[in-house]
Amino acid sequence: MKKKYKEQEDDEESRLLHMKIIGSKMKKEEELKPSEMQKKYKGPKEIKLNEIHKLTNSPNEGDNLSFAIPMCAPYSAIQTHKYKIKLVPGNTKKGKVADSCISYFLKNATNEKEKELIKNISMDELGNCIIANCTPDLKELKELSKNNFVQKGRKK
Repeated sequence: MKKKYKEQEDDEESRLLHMKIIGSKMKKEEELKPSEMQKKYKGPKEIKLNEIHKLTNSPNEGDNLSFAIPMCAPYSAIQTHKYKIKLVPGNTKKGKVADSCISYFLKNATNEKEKELIKNISMDELGNCIIANCTPDLKELKELSKNNFVQKGRKK
């Protein structure tokens, strides 16, 4: 223990006595160590945490995939995810945004299992995740819109 004051005593007994007078609750060493029973028994919280740890943001070759879960989050939070699309403000409807996201993910899927899981995502489920008044920021969509743009005016 570090000395702060000149008259401070170094012995542990006087420190414990002062702590009792103040009313501070000291942690006992036995409480810090988990007992044998706690190691063997897993409560509902631990079981749920084990299930959450099974979720992955970028599946590897040997992973057994069960579901694809759509979500909407800040782009900085999902930069490490394998399948992500940046949504920017715009006036595209949710259904069209969801359809373009699914087609983009299917185009970039690496194996058949991932493609099957992406196809199983319902449009309603994906539409509920997508925020309103947004447009996907995809290079493919920008190129298509440039090609479809027809210039009005007089022909020479």
